[in-house]
Amino acid sequence: MVGLRGNVTGLGLLLWVSSLWGCQGNGASEDATGPAPVLKSTLTKEVTTDERRARFHGRKVIASPSAMPRPWARLLDAVEGRLTHFEQRTSTHAQDWRGHRSLELAFRMFGTKDEISQRLLAGLRALDLPGVEAGLPQGTVKAPPVAWSLERIFFRAPAGAEREARLILSWSRTAQEKRERERCRKPKPVDLPYTAPAWLKGVTEKRTTRRRIISQSIDGLEGRSATIWMLYRNGFAHDEHVGKLVELARRRSLTHVAGVGPRQTWEGSKNEVLSWSPVARDLDLGCRIEGPVLAIEYQKSNPEE
Repeated sequence: MVGLRGNVTGLGLLLWVSSLWGCQGNGASEDATGPAPVLKSTLTKEVTTDERRARFHGRKVIASPSAMPRPWARLLDAVEGRLTHFEQRTSTHAQDWRGHRSLELAFRMFGTKDEISQRLLAGLRALDLPGVEAGLPQGTVKAPPVAWSLERIFFRAPAGAEREARLILSWSRTAQEKRERERCRKPKPVDLPYTAPAWLKGVTEKRTTRRRIISQSIDGLEGRSATIWMLYRNGFAHDEHVGKLVELARRRSLTHVAGVGPRQTWEGSKNEVLSWSPVARDLDLGCRIEGPVLAIEYQKSNPEE
């Protein structure tokens, strides 16, 4: 299956992407906005600007999903960015109706280092993000309840020449806790992840005994995934729902490949995997979780070319 990651930090993705590119760093270079690493190709022959541009336009991208918030989609258009990864996570919260939310975009740009930095700065200012008054910041900007960061990495090219840059923009808003936690009774349910198939909607809809409390969508070059965290009133409701998931997997002609009960994996003939497993850790919902929690994950990989 696809190597889709879960809730990975921008740095983790940066390291993963760097290894995927087959490139290695050769130190940092300076520009008007501060240092950013430069990638050096393993090839020894210097390429021309036209060749670099052709390679940039020849690389795979993904379409901006309709579920992406409009300001972020406008940012990509404004900076002439080509999207390669989009991740969105939403969590309910008993004390803040907006809940927790996080977004992560990985995209490519082409131009001189100064041009890229100027386009980025203008785009980020249009988003009204904190910390860009004096230029592109280094590291994570924290302005509670919002935090965000921008990772930049440039391909090697002669000084002042156009080159490819790869960017990872991460943003999060943390729900505000205002009082002591009480028992989680009927937390506000979250929407189905946009990457989930329609046939998962009905089986995860709100009932008196269960709720979707967290949803996560990941969309990338290799495929897409959706994860739904379900909270149940009690163990009986949990066990009953596991039975419903088994029935659904069989109706979808999926094949059971591993596990029993609350920890199972099923695979389909269309490069898809459906799995579920229990979650025991605190999920920061602003209330005390006393019932079982189950994480249901769907993955679908793109066919290999």
